[in-house]
Amino acid sequence: MSIVERNFADIITCTRASSKYLLNSSGTLQTYANNVPGFEWDAGGNSQGMSIEEARTNLCDRSSEFDNASWTNSNITVAANATTAPDGTITADKLTSTTGFDFVENGVSPGAGAVTASVFFKASGAGYAFIGFGQAGGGQYLEVNLNTGAVQGTSGTPDATTVIDAGNGWYRCSVTKTYSSGVLSVLIGPSNGSFTGGGTGEVYLWGAQVEAGAFPTSYIPTTSGTVTRAADVMSIPTFEWHKSSGSATWFVEARTFGASPGTNNRIFKILGETSPDEITINKESSGGATNQFTGIVYDASTYQCRLASGVVIGVNDAAAAFQKIAFAYDTNDFAMSTNGGAVVTDTSGTLGDGPASLWIGSSNGSSQYLNGHIKNIQYIPSRLPNADLISMTS
Repeated sequence: MSIVERNFADIITCTRASSKYLLNSSGTLQTYANNVPGFEWDAGGNSQGMSIEEARTNLCDRSSEFDNASWTNSNITVAANATTAPDGTITADKLTSTTGFDFVENGVSPGAGAVTASVFFKASGAGYAFIGFGQAGGGQYLEVNLNTGAVQGTSGTPDATTVIDAGNGWYRCSVTKTYSSGVLSVLIGPSNGSFTGGGTGEVYLWGAQVEAGAFPTSYIPTTSGTVTRAADVMSIPTFEWHKSSGSATWFVEARTFGASPGTNNRIFKILGETSPDEITINKESSGGATNQFTGIVYDASTYQCRLASGVVIGVNDAAAAFQKIAFAYDTNDFAMSTNGGAVVTDTSGTLGDGPASLWIGSSNGSSQYLNGHIKNIQYIPSRLPNADLISMTS
């Protein structure tokens, strides 16, 4: 038996009709071209794996030009291109307040539902800043201590807030709120630790984004209008190296940040030759395994197994932890372990016909996107013992 080494790009087909911006191992936002898989690192240089997201639109024009007329200026001095931005270019601006609660403002019309506003901040002066939705949106704000990266406080009742270390002193900060309709004003400015700017409040900023959705996604730069980043569609269209039928074990290390309402998050889906047969691991959005990863085999229009991990994952969590999952199957013999936990089993069920294609991070490349990272995915062409499932996920 010979072993053939193949590059990732030779196996996976990536379709994404737009570029994508992700943090690289050097701590700089890197551009991935159309149809090129995107890989991300955290600010500490730790690999987060492949990023897979649904399509999103940045509704905020002139996302890094805060001196442009698209941004209303309320007692703020804007110094354009004042320092190095997260993408390594000299395009980050500096805001200096002149009276008290001072800010730049941009109006957007996201429609009904959850809306998330985000921006990259870096300390200058006292090192505090805020982002939020103005009074027409109920006055929902997040204030951040940029010296520590900690949440200084919130105002109103935002659905969620996040502060993510973006490297080189930058933090990407976001606030989420659900609205019924209308125009929302996004306010961004320096502060002094109590939502008031003071006479000398300063902050560096770059990359504002407002998107319809309950969690922030990767940055989408804009100029004169809105811009949409296409969804990441990853697949192996002809899954010839999977066994035509019979036993197998999958190991994955992945996380998901959130989903559209009522939508599952897929880690992978094997589509059988006879539709709708499938084998999948996904995070459930409802039912008895809500917000848990489940291993599923579906054959002859019936669930042959539906094993829940037992690990409940937070909803719309931009700092979600990775989950290690091992899912093994054979006829009348199904098992799954998560994060080294006890194995859950099912001893009755069939596997269906051979696989036709493999979709990674979505359902058929059209829905149920992972909205997160896959750090590791392995296929083993045999049903490993239960003890191995525990050890490989510990």
